[in-house]
Amino acid sequence: MSEFTPRQPDPEADDFAQYFPHQKPIEYGVNVPARSGPSFPNPNLPNAMDPMGTIEARGEICRNLKTSYAPWWTVITSWLVLGLPGFFLGGIAIAFGLQQLHILLEAFTYSQGWPTFWSSTFMLLLSLLLFSLGSLLLLIPMRSTLVKLNRRQAKQ
Repeated sequence: MSEFTPRQPDPEADDFAQYFPHQKPIEYGVNVPARSGPSFPNPNLPNAMDPMGTIEARGEICRNLKTSYAPWWTVITSWLVLGLPGFFLGGIAIAFGLQQLHILLEAFTYSQGWPTFWSSTFMLLLSLLLFSLGSLLLLIPMRSTLVKLNRRQAKQ
């Protein structure tokens, strides 16, 4: 960029020197800074500090995960927040279910009676419910990852 050089008044070009001979003319300049990204906070983002804003922010996160507009760090975080507990819950449910299935088969083998059968069946159904909850927790990050990968392949 060139340095600022003040303009000398030209008596023939303007009448400033004629009326104000001892003053320099005022040079007006406006510096407009370049636009530097979005303003913060973004007015389009919901305010998560109030109850309705929290609901709206959670909906925005789930919508972004579902439609693959979420960045990769959000997808990885969803695996950590939802995927790991889902795997943990599913693993506990499988171990618990196998133990109850063993007890159930033992009850039939040694004819220990119906009370053992009903309690083991109830525990087996409970472990099936826990496994279902763990699987449902895994569906969200699995779907978001698949959609993100499919969108990335479609761009190429």
